[in-house]
Amino acid sequence: MQTGVIDKRTLANGTVLSVIDNSRKIAGDRWLVEINCLAEILLSEDLVSGGRERNPDLDDRIMNKMAGKLVFSLDKKRYFVADNEKQDVMNVLVSQIFDNILSYLGNPAFPRKLFDRRYDELRTICLLEQNQSERVEVEEEEGPADFSACFKD
Repeated sequence: MQTGVIDKRTLANGTVLSVIDNSRKIAGDRWLVEINCLAEILLSEDLVSGGRERNPDLDDRIMNKMAGKLVFSLDKKRYFVADNEKQDVMNVLVSQIFDNILSYLGNPAFPRKLFDRRYDELRTICLLEQNQSERVEVEEEEGPADFSACFKD
């Protein structure tokens, strides 16, 4: 498998953009041309301290799930590309990334919007996990359900 970083840049808003070639041969002289675009944003105090409700326990669990950074990824793939067309297809995919996505990822509002969206997603997950663990504790305390009325001799 051929992999490698094609380009890596730090954008004006602090986002680190990496464009990675994960292309691989799939049959004979045919390739799966795969370009991965990864945007990483390190969590800073001003990004984290936005106008959010303060629930220290919930915030800690969310921040642990974020693990100090936000990652946005985008994959571009083309299947069954001939050996002699591989480089041209790869160049088109990379230029599409830089033409279309660079302005979106480089927008000064991008880190805040991505953080808010991920925070909300992880908040929902954490609350569901908490609900599930509380439900299991209650079920364990009550004992097994009585289904004897369902069975008649």
